[in-house]
Amino acid sequence: MPPRSPYHMLLAPLPITRAAADRAALVIVDAQAAMTSRDAGLGGEARLRGIEREFEEYYRQVDAAIPNMVRLADAVRRGGGLVAHSLLCGGPGLSRQLRLGRMPLPEPDDAASQIAPTLAPAPGDEVHLRGGYGPFADGRLTAALLARRIERVFLAGTLANVSVALAAREAADRDFLVYVVQDACAAETYEWHGLAMGGLAGGAIRPVWTDEAVEILEGRRS
Repeated sequence: MPPRSPYHMLLAPLPITRAAADRAALVIVDAQAAMTSRDAGLGGEARLRGIEREFEEYYRQVDAAIPNMVRLADAVRRGGGLVAHSLLCGGPGLSRQLRLGRMPLPEPDDAASQIAPTLAPAPGDEVHLRGGYGPFADGRLTAALLARRIERVFLAGTLANVSVALAAREAADRDFLVYVVQDACAAETYEWHGLAMGGLAGGAIRPVWTDEAVEILEGRRS
């Protein structure tokens, strides 16, 4: 049974709007090896600590989400929109939050920071490196979207209940209409996935499925 959310009872649903296909962007959050491979980053650290079974639900979601991210990227590119990757990496720009948490983050030139092969950027895509959980925090991603006159942001990636959820709220606060593509995201567990998606709905943020998102991008659904 989903948790009660009295606050969300006060919020109006996302307005039904149409926009030109080239005014849409897909932001893929942390689809690099460190977050998607069982042998690197999170997966490698979990194995060292003997807790790899704790991440089984997460990697099942990753395996299901990546093909949906590919579908979304193809649909955005066909419409003339922007595909942008936001990658969390280590280095001198790492936030205090991440420094204190001592997360096993790869340096930008490490193999673990490479984007999953099936999602490799195409010509015209953008890649933004960051040192904090929030993809919009440093302003560069916002600037890139505004330069392309983007109105709608579709979000996918990992972790759904951390960086993706934060990105949704950041994008909405910057006046974008936001679609969080549920089956193109992976959370720590199935329970966290449901909690994150349910907690985001309302106002300028709408959780959708990949099929719905593709139909919106192709103008077959509002």
